[in-house]
Amino acid sequence: MNALLQKASEVNKNGAINGRSLSYCNLSEQERVQGAADAVTGVRRFIPSIRQAAEDFKTTPAKVSAELDRRAAQQRTEQVRGIAQAIRCLPDKFRDAVIDQAGVGIVWESLDRLTR
Repeated sequence: MNALLQKASEVNKNGAINGRSLSYCNLSEQERVQGAADAVTGVRRFIPSIRQAAEDFKTTPAKVSAELDRRAAQQRTEQVRGIAQAIRCLPDKFRDAVIDQAGVGIVWESLDRLTR
């Protein structure tokens, strides 16, 4: 499952309407009408499925999925840059302590992979 969709599915715990699970909810006609009205008025957040969003924006689910994957990769890259910057800013003794806690073997394994 796409990493960004996992985050979106966590929002459902806070009362949002998740389009990916609507068809499995077995809602009555009145419950569907109320849910739609809640979404339109902003009372509850509506998180569409990839298919629903693609239809609404007149594109394909494959293109939406590719964009979500691109964004997730960009987010991971930014996180790695932030961690690297934090490590570079540490005084030597703290950087040494971090490496000691992580394990020197992990550092050597990474260096081996990076220099192949």
